[in-house]
Amino acid sequence: MDLDDLFLYFVKRFEALPQPRSVAEAGITPDELRALILWFSALWGRPRMWCEDTFQTALPDQIHASRQEMFGALLLILATELCRANSNEDAVWPAVTTVLKADTVSFP
Repeated sequence: MDLDDLFLYFVKRFEALPQPRSVAEAGITPDELRALILWFSALWGRPRMWCEDTFQTALPDQIHASRQEMFGALLLILATELCRANSNEDAVWPAVTTVLKADTVSFP
C-alpha cells in the first residue's frame, strides 16, 4: 500500500469521529496496528524524501495534504498505538524506535 492510500484509509476513520478527534477515539484495531508496523518496517529510504516534501497535492474527496503531512500523521498514529501497548511514561520512544529500526535505510 502506498503513502496516499494508507493516509486516506485513516483519514476516513478520523472523519467519522466527532471533533476534536484523537487517535484513542479512532480505535485502531490490532490488525491495523500490525499493518502499520509492517508498512513502516519496509519503507527503504522513502521517509527522507517525504519529510522534505511540503507541497500539498490533491487527493480524492477534496483532501489536500503534502507527503510530509501524510507521513507525519501516520507516524503519530503508529507512535500512539505502540506507546499505548508497549511502554510506560518513562520509556515512550524505545517502543517506537524498535519498529523504525527495521528500515535501516530511512532510520540508520
